Amino acid sequence: MREPKEFSINEKVNKLIGTQFEEFRLIDTSGKNVTINYKNFDYTIVDFWFSECPPCLKEMKQFSELLRKAKSNIQIVSISINNYQLWKGLFSTNHTAYSFLSEANTNWRHYTLRSDEDPNLKNDIPGDNYNVIQSRYNTHDYPLYLVLNEEGKIITTPRSAVEYLEFLSN
Repeated sequence: MREPKEFSINEKVNKLIGTQFEEFRLIDTSGKNVTINYKNFDYTIVDFWFSECPPCLKEMKQFSELLRKAKSNIQIVSISINNYQLWKGLFSTNHTAYSFLSEANTNWRHYTLRSDEDPNLKNDIPGDNYNVIQSRYNTHDYPLYLVLNEEGKIITTPRSAVEYLEFLSN
């Protein structure tokens, strides 16, 4: 039997392991407030990303296939830090870089952080969204992954969600 490949840890946020995940002000594509339901899943991978992040997009393109192969009850919650209008537009664009967002997968949720920044500024990433991640996690590295158990506690901080999903599938 082949040993599973270990996954690498994001040392910058590793101190969060064992702590309760703090909820964010999240909205879905219809603009409704939402919360993360992690109670019905063995693992919830929280994925912070933004639209112009090549490593984010590279990983996300693999999520649907890896979720289909998963042996555990896993969900991914991708949270964009982009402004709402830009983020929402990615779901209806014909641009192939974002076509994976429209793939149907019930274990993959898409939300964005609710911003209080004036939408007339039309910033791709509102300053308050960027600052809340920076201040809460002391990092500006993306993608940023946190894995939660069914109680909402952070159990690991992988550098790659793809590596982590492959690790769980072995």
